[in-house]
Amino acid sequence: MAVLFGYLGVVVILGFLSCFKGRDLFRLAVAAAAFVWVFSLVCSRAGGDRDDVIIASLAGLVAALLSGFVIKIGVTVIGVIAGFIAGNMLAQLSTLDFPHEKITYIVICVIIFGALAVKALNLMITICTAAAGGSMVVLPCMYLVLELDHLADAVGVTPEETVTGVSHEMLGPLVSAHQQIFLAGTLVLCLVGIFVQIRTNHRGF
Repeated sequence: MAVLFGYLGVVVILGFLSCFKGRDLFRLAVAAAAFVWVFSLVCSRAGGDRDDVIIASLAGLVAALLSGFVIKIGVTVIGVIAGFIAGNMLAQLSTLDFPHEKITYIVICVIIFGALAVKALNLMITICTAAAGGSMVVLPCMYLVLELDHLADAVGVTPEETVTGVSHEMLGPLVSAHQQIFLAGTLVLCLVGIFVQIRTNHRGF
């Protein structure tokens, strides 16, 4: 039973962190993923010597530090391209006639779309992390309340069997049988999480 309650407790804690601090933690997660990926890539190419590990660690650290900047640049480029296309379309549809009309439309649209792309990135991260965190909190709570009389049935011989069995039960039969409760609880926590993240989290990317 200790494994069962421990697993559910970890899921709930991670859910709360994702729901209310998701935007801040997302940056850390991206940085950690960039470090691991670059470190593994350099090690696999260079070998396992001490100097190679040091070089791989430094390369991974640089990748982690630049990961947020690279994502922001990539999203901005997408916004600029969209703005360029929109500016061209507006110039073709416009009935106004003034000097440098096409360039003016393109510049204005590029600035607007580029800024909106970055703002939309932060908003999407906030919404997704709040929704994911909300579901991670609701599921274990539903399982503890609705399956209280059958908790012992989920305990396996090994910790791995217990975790696998509980996960299967929560994501399968439990959600299917109580979809409205799951959706309502997730929606409420998602909205609260979005509000809290906007008010308390850093600006993000």
